Amino acid sequence: MLRGRDIAGGAPRRNANCPTVDSLGAIFTLERVSGFGPVKFRTMHEAGVDAQAAIEDPDLLPFTGRTGTKLRAGILALSEKDMTAGRDRAAEQLERADRLSVAILVHGDPGYPARVYASNSPVPGSACADVPRSGKRRARWPLSVRGTRANHMRAQLGSLQQLLRAGE
Repeated sequence: MLRGRDIAGGAPRRNANCPTVDSLGAIFTLERVSGFGPVKFRTMHEAGVDAQAAIEDPDLLPFTGRTGTKLRAGILALSEKDMTAGRDRAAEQLERADRLSVAILVHGDPGYPARVYASNSPVPGSACADVPRSGKRRARWPLSVRGTRANHMRAQLGSLQQLLRAGE
């Protein structure tokens, strides 16, 4: 799948600043592995290893010792059901982001908030929207998704929808 393309039909997306279903799905899938948190994703990004590559070849992980062994074993234990669930969740979140005209930014995206990346909780996904302000230029509102587990991203996208409505 190409970045910036509609999930189902291949038509150009309104918001091309989103990851692909496969790359976001890989992030969601890795989050199912015990021990994979925001700092692990940042360390992987800094080592040049993306989530898809880590799932395909866990030996690429930049972690050594017991931590590396535990994470590799967790990845190898992922089932096809886990991977499908991660991909389905990514498709749902990307469709919702497209409906709301917001972006989902991941590590490596130039729009990813630098302060969040440098923090103790550099979440692998962040939602961002351009919100119109009355009589002024549009303002960019980044909302960090505090862990993309469970329904946090869904809640943040709902908050962005409220911000967009308030700015109209």
